[in-house]
Amino acid sequence: MSVDDRLRAGLERNASSLVPAGEARLDAVRRRHRRRVLAVAGGGLVAVAATVALAFGLASGGVDRAVPPDPLPPAETSPVPPEAAGLIPDSTWRRVVTTKQAEAAGVPRSRIREDIGDDGRLPLELRLTTDTFTQSGDYGGSVWEIGDSGSVAYDERGRLVVTSARCVPCSALAVTWRIDDDRLVFTRLGPSNGPMDRVVWTGTWRRTS
Repeated sequence: MSVDDRLRAGLERNASSLVPAGEARLDAVRRRHRRRVLAVAGGGLVAVAATVALAFGLASGGVDRAVPPDPLPPAETSPVPPEAAGLIPDSTWRRVVTTKQAEAAGVPRSRIREDIGDDGRLPLELRLTTDTFTQSGDYGGSVWEIGDSGSVAYDERGRLVVTSARCVPCSALAVTWRIDDDRLVFTRLGPSNGPMDRVVWTGTWRRTS
């Protein structure tokens, strides 16, 4: 075989070995391209399906994306003043009873002399809490002392009812009252209370504390 024949035969063998390898690489590229196309198409279908499901859920109320509002804080309430609730607040009150007032109320002279004294003035102090009272004064013009004390309540008519702990036989004293600024005004007592009780209790007391 001549040199030309050998060269031609070698070139043909090389060409036959190169073509299949190139085709194999081309096939591999085509397969990868098809896989990418399928993957993209599959991802698109999943996204479409998720969008459709979300839209259906919102339309049917199955998906609640609303954030619940924070609960409202409890409403603040202002304390009710005792007098607005029909009670006299814890307090101290003072007034002065005179001989002239006692005589006008029909208090016996012996009682006036004993309780008010010769100077004609009886300074009084009344301390009230929600359930107790203490009444003290300068009885007889000699020494300041407690005249009465006991319990406090309110009846169905809103009257102040004081029950003495020092005078067990004494009946409970029920008195109508009102508060005007720093004044406590007792206006009426029950019919069973005597004239000295009326003089001591009814009238205007001025608040000191």
